[in-house]
Amino acid sequence: KRTDINYVVTHRFQQAVDGDAFDTDLPDDEKQGSVDTEYTVTVRSKTGFQTPSPEPFTINADGSTHIYVDYYREMRTLGLGNTEFIETETPAGDYRYEYPISLTAVARTGYDFLGWHNGTEIVSTNATYSFDLTENVTLEPRYQIQSFTVTVDKSDGSEPAEYTLDYGTSLADYLIGPEIVGYHVDRWTNNGQVVTGETIVEGPMTISAVLAANVYNVVYDANGGTGSMNRIEQMIYDEEYTLPANSFTRNGYTFAGWTGTELEAATENVTIESGSTGNRSYTATWSN
Repeated sequence: KRTDINYVVTHRFQQAVDGDAFDTDLPDDEKQGSVDTEYTVTVRSKTGFQTPSPEPFTINADGSTHIYVDYYREMRTLGLGNTEFIETETPAGDYRYEYPISLTAVARTGYDFLGWHNGTEIVSTNATYSFDLTENVTLEPRYQIQSFTVTVDKSDGSEPAEYTLDYGTSLADYLIGPEIVGYHVDRWTNNGQVVTGETIVEGPMTISAVLAANVYNVVYDANGGTGSMNRIEQMIYDEEYTLPANSFTRNGYTFAGWTGTELEAATENVTIESGSTGNRSYTATWSN
């Protein structure tokens, strides 16, 4: 019985990509043995591959025996978080050991990208992270909201207020006008552009109040008189006004003057001084 019959054992390892192709990355085992003797292959150990259990075999007398031992890759799990901010062709799932993965974190307006995290570990600070999957991972892109300095000047001589506000914050709670007699905030501007309480923070802002003098109504009561007259129907806080001459008439009566707001007696020629506040009313007074 011959004991010098040659046989060959080839160890083949599954490729990482999808499909059933195998790579031979180890030299063949060239061995000798006896005909009709049962042999078992000594398998190799390689990280990331399942250990096969090949069936026993016998050797052909003509030396043609060639045994192939196939090693299949183990599976690894790719978990993903914050998926709405990930662009990839390899979604969460199970992949072969060393499967090529590429993930891109979406740029977000108002946020800084902090990196790719696997639990508490930062595995990459690049927006695009490419790697071979060799272990179970759960990756997510993490971001930090941007903050900006917002300065608000009430235009009343007081020191401007300075705030540090997150991107997207509404200005509603920060545009509080000054309390100045006779004036109100006509509008707020940021470098010349009008902003309102609905405006959100998108970058540094220097906001100023644009003040305007209050406008008050002036009403007249002809008090039985008829006709019409040129009249001042509104007054501005910081301007002076003189009421036009009365042109109402009342049959059998003579105009004696106006009574009304801040007048102690009937007055024919009424002057509203600059700095006067509030709506005003005047009533014609008649004598017979």
